[in-house]
Amino acid sequence: MLDRSFNVLVVDDEPDLLAVSRLALKRVSVLGVPVRIHEAQSKREAIEFLTTHPEGSNVALALVDVVMESDTAGLELCAFVREELQNHVMPLVIRTGQAGKAPEREVIDRYAISGFVNKVEATDTRLYSLLKGGVRQYAMTAYDFYASQLLFHVVTHLQSAARLQKAVEDGLGAIARSRRGQPLESMHDSHCMLSTAFFAGSGDLDDPLRARALSDALARGEATKLSPTGDTAIVGDAHLRIAIEPTAEFPVPLESLWTLGAPPPPFVVRALYMATKQIQVLLGLVSR
Repeated sequence: MLDRSFNVLVVDDEPDLLAVSRLALKRVSVLGVPVRIHEAQSKREAIEFLTTHPEGSNVALALVDVVMESDTAGLELCAFVREELQNHVMPLVIRTGQAGKAPEREVIDRYAISGFVNKVEATDTRLYSLLKGGVRQYAMTAYDFYASQLLFHVVTHLQSAARLQKAVEDGLGAIARSRRGQPLESMHDSHCMLSTAFFAGSGDLDDPLRARALSDALARGEATKLSPTGDTAIVGDAHLRIAIEPTAEFPVPLESLWTLGAPPPPFVVRALYMATKQIQVLLGLVSR
């Protein structure tokens, strides 16, 4: 996982319920990554966090009370996330204070609500289950987004290998930055892609010699085969190495190194592999 931590936003105007949620979710980890709880006591505070806090653009799950400063404040917050922020990745779980009363189907569909829980039924186990499921859902979607974001930076700079290199560096750096360009504490920022005639890196892996030494050291580990052409992945103590082998059609080999906060599940390896593979193809095109 490229994540140092997963951000979870709990929105509720009752301090006691915030304290209960904080206690229930204390020291929880998902996919080996610790969860960091952020709190807001109103729709206004939640919007302020989502729009101004650096981690507001990297929230893995929001637990939202429906009734706060108004009877529909929580639903209005869900609408803000989906319609104003255009954030369709963050799972939203709404909490109601009335036992047995579920949200209308129209609301669930309109705001892509991932689940709901009645406060009187919100046991520690129930909250734990919702958090685990929601954050896993986020991670599986987010890594496809990271890969597509990186490729967007690259595809728009295909005029030359030099511009492609700059685009890859910008794309790698963007993984650990907020919408406003602020660094994200919750994400690792040290990643790179390298070959014999190409290098693009960010964070602590922005030096070609350091990156090459790390790649060579990782290459001695046990490899997992990713393709019939011999592409492989190797997971080290703190890094993932992906190696794309040259083919007759695309003769430029490419390696990528990713700094990890926890061992990556298969869907993360697959997303980062596909991003590396597609950049290898683009690198081959501009090198012809």
